[in-house]
Order: sequence, then C-alpha cells, then structure tokens
Amino acid sequence: MKVALFCQEYPPRPHGGIGTFVKTIAEGLAKTDCEVKVVEFGVQGDRIENGVHIITLPQSRVQKLAWLINRYRLWRWVTTAGRRQEVDIFELPEYQGWLPFPLLGSPVKIIVRLHLSATAIRHVSGAPLNVCDAICEYLTLSFHRRWIGVSQYIVNLTKTIFHLNPAMVSVVYNPTTISDSMMASLPALPPMRGQYVLFVGSMTERKGVLTLARAAKILLAKNSPVHFVFIGADRDHNGRPISQEVLRIIGEENKDAVTFPGHLPHPEVLWWMRSALAVALPSQLESFGLVPIEAMALGVPAIYTSVPPGPEIVQHGTDGILVDPDDEEALAEQILTLVNNPEHVSRLANAGHRTVINKFSLKGCLIKTLKLYDQSLV
Repeated sequence: MKVALFCQEYPPRPHGGIGTFVKTIAEGLAKTDCEVKVVEFGVQGDRIENGVHIITLPQSRVQKLAWLINRYRLWRWVTTAGRRQEVDIFELPEYQGWLPFPLLGSPVKIIVRLHLSATAIRHVSGAPLNVCDAICEYLTLSFHRRWIGVSQYIVNLTKTIFHLNPAMVSVVYNPTTISDSMMASLPALPPMRGQYVLFVGSMTERKGVLTLARAAKILLAKNSPVHFVFIGADRDHNGRPISQEVLRIIGEENKDAVTFPGHLPHPEVLWWMRSALAVALPSQLESFGLVPIEAMALGVPAIYTSVPPGPEIVQHGTDGILVDPDDEEALAEQILTLVNNPEHVSRLANAGHRTVINKFSLKGCLIKTLKLYDQSLV
C-alpha cells in the first residue's frame, strides 16, 4: 500500500501534537509493507528519513492569495500522484482544511484525521471565527468523508459544529512510543530537589496553566513542600508572557517554588516527567492529549481534565486523576493527596502504565489505521 500523509509541522520543524503523531505513524507504517511519503510546504526538495520519503512542495507567499495557491498545489500533487499510481491513500488533519476540493475520478482515497479543527477551538472558546479556516475545514470534511477521530469526543464535536456525517469513521487513539531503550538513553540532567508537579505543553490559559498556578498558590499557602515546573513555550496573555501572570498569582514570596525551563527537546521533557510527583494538565479543551499518556507510560500519575475527552483517556481514581479545569481547590486537594499518600501514587502509576500498554500502543494504532485504509480501498 502506498500512503502519503500531509503535515506542516513534521519534525525537526517546530511542532506540536500533530507533528509528533505524524512522525510516529509515518515511521511505524514504513516498518510494515507500506511505502510512505510525507508532504509539506517550504523550500522545495526531497529527503529520506527512517524509511519515510519527505516531499517539500514550494510554498507560495503571495499576499492574500497564498492560502488558495498552496491548497491548489496540494490538490494538484495528490491528483497527479494518483494518476501515476504513486499514492493509494492520502491522509491529512482537518486543521485549517488543506484539501477543500474534490478529487473527481481520482483513485486516491482521502482520509481526514480529526485532531482538533481551528473552527472547533474558536467555537468552544467563544472566539470569533476565522472565515477562511472555517470554509476550508468545512469543504475538506464535506468532500472527504472518511474520518479517523483521535477520540470519540472529537468525532462528536466535529459532527455537531460542521453539521456533517462521515461515510466511514473510526476512533483510533494516538499512541506513545516510549520504550525502555528510550528511557536508558535520556540525558543525565541535574536532579530537582524535593517533589514537583509538572506541566507540559503550550503555556496558555486554555491548557490550564492559570488553574494550576492558582492551585499552587493554595498549596504554598499551606506550606506544602511541592515545587511547580512549567515546560513549554511562554505564550502571550493579555499583552505579556503568561509566566508573569503565573508569578503574579503565586506571589512574590513564592517565586522560588516555580521553575520555567521553557520549550525543551522531547528527551529532556521525558527526563523531567519521569521524576515528577505528577503531571498536571487541567485543560479546558483537548481532542486527545498525549502528555498524560506519556506520563502514564513512564509510571507517573497523570492529573487530566474531567471534561471530554478526559474520561475516555483516564479512569478517575483507577489509573489517573480527573479534575474540573476551573476548580483549583479540587486540583490542590488531589495534589496534596499524592504528597501525603505514596501508596496511592504507586497504585495510580502502576495502573496507568498497564493502561498505556493495553490501550495506547503504536501497534494497536497501526492495526486500526491500516484496517480503515484497507476498507477505504475496497
């Protein structure tokens, strides 16, 4: 099977969850019988990495028209590759709607993987819609109705927002690829003193940074010995870095209880993660959330959001903890329980690790993805 995947943030480019996922699945598929390509925009060129053929299409920067020109170029590439029998399956995320045209008469089957659309983010957060994104995402989903959702929640949300129903749909959870050999090769960094709670991700209010800051303030007021570490890009919040708002909430007297390492390479993130008391992500909006899965894989308790898709990922009190993303009191209470009950930490850690093996493996993700690919080609 000849598979091509579109990704605008394929590592080593700056990337988030979509880039991490596409690299993981592309290299996983390349180890099967699939011939795998990744298509991106930038300075035109080709390269091979870990069995994956990466094709960079020339990126237009024509003012006011680049968004359309680049989408047309992608459509043309897919159409030509299909005519030449170079691609059987073309997969892309719904984010920003990069294929808002039909493939009339083309043998290529299009799969849209639902991560989290720009329209959904704005809809749920109450922000004004970006008309271009909304139209392109709608047309991409409307013309190409074979979908894979990274959670049942994101499938339901997409149906509701766009008023569309897929012709074929499957839920395939994102995998983690953390292994014992990977852990053995992690960098030896200076150890942190004492216990710490770790946040990992883009530092925004939507991701729960300020809720965690308010929970930290509650705990520090009780003279709790816990330190708080925020790893990720320091985003703008009301005209200034959000780290400054975190420090304002926590208070000048507690500034030494907070660390901001910034955006780090993935191996360094895992190093911080494996030694944490817990990894907290009390996010207001997620489509899946790889961070809690990685924490569970490392045997570290995950504190995740109680709003969907949190309950799909974590079973509260069994293999992790769920908290209301707007309830800092509850978050502080759960952290304090972990501080005072090492046996509870151990139970959650062991159960979380088992859950990852059974539910979030790369092997399982590949089997389910290939099944949908095969069904699309029938």
